[in-house]
Amino acid sequence: MIRVLNVAITDNLGGIERYLLNVYENIDRKTVQFDFITECDTTPITDQIQNLGGEVFRVASAKHVTQYIRDIRHEGQNAARQSLRLRR
Repeated sequence: MIRVLNVAITDNLGGIERYLLNVYENIDRKTVQFDFITECDTTPITDQIQNLGGEVFRVASAKHVTQYIRDIRHEGQNAARQSLRLRR
């Protein structure tokens, strides 16, 4: 299975969020799974993502660039570890 980490969904259900959710709903989720990184505590599509098998990771605000980068690296590593566990 391939896991794709999508960065920066927001609490506003705009064009990119709708597009990614539409793609996610219509792909073969046995082959590809989407995970998402967000600055928000919750998003309008968090429940839908989780119901489809994806994870939503929370990171620091991009305004705090250093912490934001650390968080993305950390969450990306967590997603990679989870993906490896699923493959075994």
